[in-house]
Formats: sequence, structure tokens, C-alpha cells
Amino acid sequence: MFIHQSLFAGAGMFLFHKSLPPSLPAGMEKMQQQKKSSVMVKVLGTAQDGGFPQMACYCDNCCSARKNPELSRKVVSLGVLNHNTGKSFMFEATPDAARQVEMIQGVAPKFRRTEGNPIDGILLTHADIGHYVGLFQFRPEVTSIRNLPVYCTQIMAKFLRENEPWRFMVQRNIITLMPFEFKTSVQLDEGISFQAVKVPHDKHSDMAGFVIQGPNKSLLFIPDIDQWEERFLDIVASVDYAVLDGTFYSERRGSKIHPLITESMSFFKDIVKTKKTESIFIHFNHSSKLLSGDISIRKAIEAKGYYVADDGDALWL
Repeated sequence: MFIHQSLFAGAGMFLFHKSLPPSLPAGMEKMQQQKKSSVMVKVLGTAQDGGFPQMACYCDNCCSARKNPELSRKVVSLGVLNHNTGKSFMFEATPDAARQVEMIQGVAPKFRRTEGNPIDGILLTHADIGHYVGLFQFRPEVTSIRNLPVYCTQIMAKFLRENEPWRFMVQRNIITLMPFEFKTSVQLDEGISFQAVKVPHDKHSDMAGFVIQGPNKSLLFIPDIDQWEERFLDIVASVDYAVLDGTFYSERRGSKIHPLITESMSFFKDIVKTKKTESIFIHFNHSSKLLSGDISIRKAIEAKGYYVADDGDALWL
């Protein structure tokens, strides 16, 4: 069950928009407290690397977001929180990492730490700026970190070991690189494991998507991809939730990569019809029509059985 803006209905996903008042239909308060697992996935950010609004951009979308901060979005990231063990992990280290750690720690007192590492690990997909440069928030100039596990591909680990300021963090044992192999199961915590999936989107390193397995359900996280390949049909069909690249809606801006949301909806349409996999778009470019305030675009996506992620959303694995 996908909890949108902390609200959900019993029959399928029920999406609320930021412009609507945070009122709950009768009986829903009790329903939203019911969880079927100890493991939560929290959406910490949904924008592409530059965030929303984007620096020095005065398009209609960004101007609207400056006038109304409620429309702003952090850079794409997920948090995985284990309510049984009190451990938490963050997918991606974005420029908004400091505020995203606060989002994790704000979920419950057990995740709020004043000593030691604030979270228990970071998983990186690749070396685009919005996905790893937030590691600087874990340097000693900001906070005291020791041996924070950073899970990444072998090529990404080599990139971090050989380039400053990340090399300093490795050499001083601020972060501990945990290179993984594709398609190999890695245990993160009690009831939480992942496997990495090779994704065509190489930028200074290769790219990994992640299949996260919880006690009851699984989630696929692919925020960036050049174009979908046939093998992804089976991968998406094998999980309960698929959080997918939704950078552009129906037209690209200055890019020849990223499948359009309209293309992705057509590509995965047969899987969505089965209603086994909940498919959710994320990683929105600041110029996307989806962020324009035109509610008909969001409704068109929902009408085809897909969903749009918002900062603060949550679901249970």
C-alpha cells in the first residue's frame, strides 16, 4: 500500500495533492496506522539532480515553486527504515542529504541519533551529481562519522577511491566502501536485502538499479536509465513496487536519454494491467509538464494505472 502524503485508502492507492487540505475521510486515521511490516520505504526526494526549483532557472515551473515553497522537491532519494532494529539506510547521497537524514530521523524517536553515525548506510546508483555528491555532508566539517558503509558497484568504488574529496573520506575511514556484484544478494539488516541490476546509464561509473527485498514485499528502484530494454519487463513484473525514471513527461529538454513517461507507460502497460506491480514515477526534471500544476497530466498518469511519487510518501515492505 502506497501512502501518499501520509494518507491512504483501503482499496488501492489513493493519491492526494499538495494543494489539497490535509483532512482525513472518516475512519482513515485508524487505517493509516495499520502496517503489515516493520520495514518502511520513505520517499526523501523526487526531483532530478538540480532539484526543484532549479538554480538560475526562471521557467514557469521554477517561478511557481519559488512563490509557493510547498511545490518544491528535494533531489531523488529513498530511505529504508527498520522499525524492529532501529536501523536506517539511504538510497543516494544527494545535495539535499542533510535534510533527507532529518526526514529519516523524524519518522520515529528510535531513528533520531545524537551520537555515532546518523544512519546505517548509503546505497549509490551511479556518479551523476545528484546521486553521490551529497557524501560531502558526511565529512568531518559537518558531522562526526566513522566507517559509514557505502554500497556501490566496483567501478563506482574505484571512482571514489581515486578522486578527491571522496578519497580523503575513504583513507580516513569516514566511509567504508562496500562494493557489490550485480545479481548477488546482499543482506543490509534483519529482513532487508538487495540485489543490484545493471542499468544502461554510465556516467563516470556504471549504474546499478536496486531490487530491495523486505519481509513481505519487494521494490525496484531505477531513477535513471537511458532507455528501457526488454529484460526490464521481467524485472518489473517480478516486484511488488517499481519506482521508475520519470524525468520527462511527453517531451525532453536538452536530453536524448531518459524514456518519456508516456513511453514508459506504453512499454509496461501489460504488466500494469495485471495489477501485481505498483509502478511509480520519480526523478522529475524541473521543466517537466508534470510539475506545471496542470492536474490533468497527473490524472492521465493515474488513469493508466501508474502513480506519481511526492516527497514524504511512504510504503511498507
